[in-house]
Amino acid sequence: MEFEINAIPALSTVNSAVLNLYSHEEDVAGTISLYGYVGNGIFQDDDFRDANKNPIVTFMPTPNSLNEIIVTDFIQNLVNSGGDFAGFQLRQIGERKTSLFYSSKREDKRPFLEVDYTLPIPVPPTALLLVSGLIGLVGLKRRLG
Repeated sequence: MEFEINAIPALSTVNSAVLNLYSHEEDVAGTISLYGYVGNGIFQDDDFRDANKNPIVTFMPTPNSLNEIIVTDFIQNLVNSGGDFAGFQLRQIGERKTSLFYSSKREDKRPFLEVDYTLPIPVPPTALLLVSGLIGLVGLKRRLG
């Protein structure tokens, strides 16, 4: 699954990022590893290869409920590198059991990514700082002189 994140301006600080997944009825079993990758808005076979080698997090899903998975560091890294889409893969680990989560086809329980971020503090251009300093020196010289 992929989520567009290009609305988050470069250099923003990601305060929190939570991937929300609704588990399906009682069909939840075992442990799940969540992997992340830089997406492109299109789900394709290469995404399986491109996912991080290490999981972002491993969790035990809660049956028939919303599972909130913290992905703050992963999203911050994507924002820092200019990624436009955050991609996620779920992989069952251990015994072969089945865990089902709702997809985007179920509007009321589709997966969603919540990101809270702080805009970067604008840094004045160097030339503006230089001109401001020169004006300040001229004003100081006039007062002293």
